[in-house]
Amino acid sequence: MTERTGEPAAGQQTVKVWDLPVRLFHWSFAVAATAAWLTHDSPGPMHEWLGYAAAALATLRIGWGFVGTRHARFTDFVRSPGATWRYAAASLRRREPRFLGHNPLGATMILLLLALSLGLAVTGYLMTTRAFFGIAWMENIHETFSNLFLIAVPLHILGVVWESVRHRENLVKSMVTGRKRPPAARPKRISDLRDRRPTSFPARPRRRLFMTGIGQKQILEGAVNASGDSDPSRLSSHMYTGQNGSRQVDGTQVGPNRVSSQI
Repeated sequence: MTERTGEPAAGQQTVKVWDLPVRLFHWSFAVAATAAWLTHDSPGPMHEWLGYAAAALATLRIGWGFVGTRHARFTDFVRSPGATWRYAAASLRRREPRFLGHNPLGATMILLLLALSLGLAVTGYLMTTRAFFGIAWMENIHETFSNLFLIAVPLHILGVVWESVRHRENLVKSMVTGRKRPPAARPKRISDLRDRRPTSFPARPRRRLFMTGIGQKQILEGAVNASGDSDPSRLSSHMYTGQNGSRQVDGTQVGPNRVSSQI
């Protein structure tokens, strides 16, 4: 079940989650991206420099994702597509677990925004060069990145609101203070979202050894020679097939390997 204990009361213990570089990047990137969008039709280089600033912040965040503190690292929050899909399905059923750091959908949005900001900066710069200045397809790529960015930002805000309501936790405040309430005694993991399957399965019934009439005849002849009885028909009542596919004749086991070597 999803942990839902609400906002920490006054004096309740909290834990440090977001370090200062992550918080500075988050708000600085939000300001630079918003300002770049507001100035996209204004004359002068303001729009370009704001776009470069956003791309520089994105580059720093990528580097910090490898060397930063625990919850800043990509290894802490980037999940596989399957795990992200399971989390999304659990969210629709309102059964998603609470993550102290970024949840799988939030991680996907972070990667998307970082990639789009870099794509906007690169295509924006190329549009100022002699080789691509005035090239329609380059402008179309830049505009496509911009439109995708404008779609991703509202989805990101919607996700923040959704998680804040679902887990009764002010995520905006936590990105300012860097602190959140501690996890439950048994933290929920994305592996908990896997489909419930039985931990053990009934053993498969072993297939009986298939023998031709020639093989059965050779077993009877071998049993006759071993017992000294000249009437093979009387031995058939003393033969039975074991669960492992072997045959026993009067307590003497005749295994599958012996049969197969004789056939």
